[in-house]
Amino acid sequence: MNKIPVIETVAESYRFILGGLGKVIGLIWLPILILTVGSYFTLIPYFSGMADALESGDVSQQGLLFARVLGFDLFMIVLLSVIAVAITREILNPHKSVSYVHFSLGMTELRVIAAYFGLIMLMMVFVIALLMIGMIALFAAKAALPGAAGPTQAMGFAGLVYLAGFIVLIYFLVRLSFLMVPAAVAEGNFGIEQSWKLTKGSFWRMWRSAWGRWSR
Repeated sequence: MNKIPVIETVAESYRFILGGLGKVIGLIWLPILILTVGSYFTLIPYFSGMADALESGDVSQQGLLFARVLGFDLFMIVLLSVIAVAITREILNPHKSVSYVHFSLGMTELRVIAAYFGLIMLMMVFVIALLMIGMIALFAAKAALPGAAGPTQAMGFAGLVYLAGFIVLIYFLVRLSFLMVPAAVAEGNFGIEQSWKLTKGSFWRMWRSAWGRWSR
């Protein structure tokens, strides 16, 4: 399988955005507007309610506030999927005319939404497994390292386990998600498995490209 030309792909993405800015705005402005309004009416009451709860000592409403934020986070995934699919479709099959209003929620968007949720579940399972492994490593190190310095050394060992696990998590997250949406749009599947296959041997190039954009 051919490797992905990451630098060329990123350069083409910038050319697409700068050359087709009007199309991009037409495709994303409505979901972005909904997302912005939803953020305002969800997060402002949340922070205000949490501040009131901490000041009064009444934490009975915190569960409800958290549930509202969680519900909005799920809704945000839907909107981000709508945006991602619209942009990806335009990249793969550019339209000559400009669409001034766009909002589509079809089977492709639903597959991408399911893929995002599947990715989140995989990451949650990984994190839970990492926490369990770290605790086991901590207890094992405490048992194997007697003496006054034993607990400190055991904590350091457990920290190294967590650090290694975090690096592995980043590796899997990048490879599983990098081409998830394009694969879902182009091939009609969830895209996670195909993203993993297509990014084989390209992790460091993807990482250097992403780090170059973040550090500017």
